[in-house]
Amino acid sequence: MMRYGPRRGNRMMGVTDTRNGRLRGVLILVLLLTLIVLAIVGVPAMKYRSDADSYMSARMLTECGAAMQRVQRLSRNASSTSAQTLSEVRSYLYSIDVLNQTHFALSGQYFIDASQFATIYGLLEEYASQLIQGSDTGTIQSSIASELQTLQERIQQIN
Repeated sequence: MMRYGPRRGNRMMGVTDTRNGRLRGVLILVLLLTLIVLAIVGVPAMKYRSDADSYMSARMLTECGAAMQRVQRLSRNASSTSAQTLSEVRSYLYSIDVLNQTHFALSGQYFIDASQFATIYGLLEEYASQLIQGSDTGTIQSSIASELQTLQERIQQIN
């Protein structure tokens, strides 16, 4: 005698497995397409970022070299061009500082520690003070040149 009743077995499971298999296939295809699109968009973005970092560090190096040249032209005693040359050194240092802060804003990391800029700005203020007083500025000028040399070496390490 055969009993007829609800079917059990593979038929219902087969339908469910086929649907799950298709769903998995579609999901894998969507994830694969997403990965390809991200790679197409991401690779140029990473290259752009690398180029921007290289440009910033090269520009910082150029500005630092110009500042060092101006420091060498600073007078050891009061002269009419000392204040102008000092302002040029400050402007070059400010440019380097702005590039450093821009890099921080973009990446969350400084190229150069901000305390080094504070040290150089302090030395420039001391030079200006000694220049106004008519004191000998030879030692402070050497200190400024030394700090700028250290800054230049750190910038060169970036590349």
